Amino acid sequence: MFFRNSLNDDTSSSMNLNPTSKINTSRTTSTSTSTRATSKRLIRQLLIPPSSSLLKLITIFQILTSLLLIKPITSQAINEKNQIYFGVWPDPAAGFSDTPSAVNMRLGFNVSAFQIAQGIPLPKYNYTTGAGGPAPEYLIEQTQTEAAILLTVIPAGFNVSDQDLSDLAKQLSSYSKPPLSRTVFLRFAPEMQGIWNPYGFQPTQFLALWRRMYQIIKAETPETAIVWAPNTPQSYPYGQTTAATSPEDLRLLDTNKDGQVTNLDDPFTPYYPGDDVVDWIGISSYYKGPNYQNINVAQPKGYCSSVLNGTSGTSTFSWYDMFCNKQGKACMISESGAAYHLQATQVAESTAKTALDLQRAWWQDCITSNEFFTRFPRIKMTMHFEHMKEELDGGRSDLRDYRITNDTATLEAFKADFQTVQSNYWVPGFKPLISSIPTSGRPNGSAPGLLPSPTGLVFQTQRVPIVTGPPSLFGTKRADATRRVELMGFGVLFGLIGFFLGLTSILKLS
Repeated sequence: MFFRNSLNDDTSSSMNLNPTSKINTSRTTSTSTSTRATSKRLIRQLLIPPSSSLLKLITIFQILTSLLLIKPITSQAINEKNQIYFGVWPDPAAGFSDTPSAVNMRLGFNVSAFQIAQGIPLPKYNYTTGAGGPAPEYLIEQTQTEAAILLTVIPAGFNVSDQDLSDLAKQLSSYSKPPLSRTVFLRFAPEMQGIWNPYGFQPTQFLALWRRMYQIIKAETPETAIVWAPNTPQSYPYGQTTAATSPEDLRLLDTNKDGQVTNLDDPFTPYYPGDDVVDWIGISSYYKGPNYQNINVAQPKGYCSSVLNGTSGTSTFSWYDMFCNKQGKACMISESGAAYHLQATQVAESTAKTALDLQRAWWQDCITSNEFFTRFPRIKMTMHFEHMKEELDGGRSDLRDYRITNDTATLEAFKADFQTVQSNYWVPGFKPLISSIPTSGRPNGSAPGLLPSPTGLVFQTQRVPIVTGPPSLFGTKRADATRRVELMGFGVLFGLIGFFLGLTSILKLS
């Protein structure tokens, strides 16, 4: 714009009808001729012997070319947007009432993505408890928005057949293709480092299952983004023993080769299946109190950053630096939240006297912090665990509330803070409901089923109250902005090549 304005100013000056314009024009012409002569002489000195000048020019050209070939940014991942997805994992078991639509209603805006979960092999629907069957995706349809789906699938072990995976692929395809046409993420077998999952702490079999899963899913639904999402590295290996660990697994787990598996070993790499079979990288990140005590003390500022970059004091491995700068990959905080201990509100050590005191420290550090996302620009989704659940640490039951939209004071404070950064997040538009899904309640039918004729509602959360450990819950198309930056780099490169070729041609003609 600056150069364009300068050129316009020069042009208007040369077209001035003032009588002195001829003198100005002649001066300009004389100056231009002199400048061209000087430029030509300098070019000849640079391109014609002595040969050292030519060698210098070639060296400079090679350096410039090398610099331009270095991509200034990481290319975008499948289903990545320029803005961040703000996601919520609601609990449809909470009084049979909490749904994606209810979350949107409470917040007053459309949430970017919703997480739902199911098992594999797919458990049969239990008519008494409401557990089993496919995840209730129709609840997301009832928001009548373009929200993305993050489907978490928990294997019951390694007895997952190709048919099980093929059925899952068809289910995902029914979400991503018309008439639903949703953006779909699959988080398969998350938190694979821990024995609280039946597939956990067994990298050899996990890696084999993952690669088989990826091939089958992608063959059916290449538009689905597959998310590899380990648990936080804090306190890894979580007190787990290797007494029953196979020699093959021990070889992978003992990354520093000192003959044991400790917090000095890499908590991620033994389980990473490879760049060719991963689209997004996630992580579970929770705050449960200082040293995981069941007391309500707000987290210190910078806690969320310390989890991602390996400076929390319980791990030195930086998940973000290890995985989030990979070409064609994006990262997400795939489940997260701060635990308000409902049974510790009167404990003297509890300095956070209300849920608002504790939860505000969480979201201001992890969700509404511009500083956080500036430090970690490849975090393109953050998913909040909107549940209240009972967990057991050290054999003691503890009721924990991770919700930020439950009580009025906390909800209103969050909405006010979120509004200040809402432009950072993608807000989905509205879309009509397909005819087979009612605006509320479950679709017609006796049990949950796959679309296009979904039936039934899964009323029970997948996060059953089982022993938990620190601090996790135990129990493409590139955007235009990215394309423009890359094309600009190549444009400058080819422009330089053309410039030097042009100079050579001019000198030959002269």
